Amino acid sequence: MKLRFIMLAIIMPLLALATYFAWLKMTVERDRLAVASQSVLWASEQVLINDLVHQLQRERGYSAGFVASGGENFCADLARQRPATDTVVPSALQNTQKLASMRGEAFIARPRPDRRAGDLPRAGQRT
Repeated sequence: MKLRFIMLAIIMPLLALATYFAWLKMTVERDRLAVASQSVLWASEQVLINDLVHQLQRERGYSAGFVASGGENFCADLARQRPATDTVVPSALQNTQKLASMRGEAFIARPRPDRRAGDLPRAGQRT
């Protein structure tokens, strides 16, 4: 047998094995990247939702204090908080839609919460 044939017979299986391991490593890294990307989107969504909930809780607390005091306390705080909440609600809904589209999912607007979120400025004015 020629030396060239023997070398090819030895090197080709090793090269095929190295190619397989490289492909396997690339697959694992691609999966890790997908998980990391999903985690970033999830964390971004959580920041938006937490900010929205925080502003709503602040307004609720000021409103409860205002109602409980018969309108004597929290007038200025409530007047400052309402515009802050009104600016956070639409931006949170809009950014959540953007994040959902980045994820490749359809943003499912649940009718009742979204409709109620749109009514928040009007509900705040009645209090």
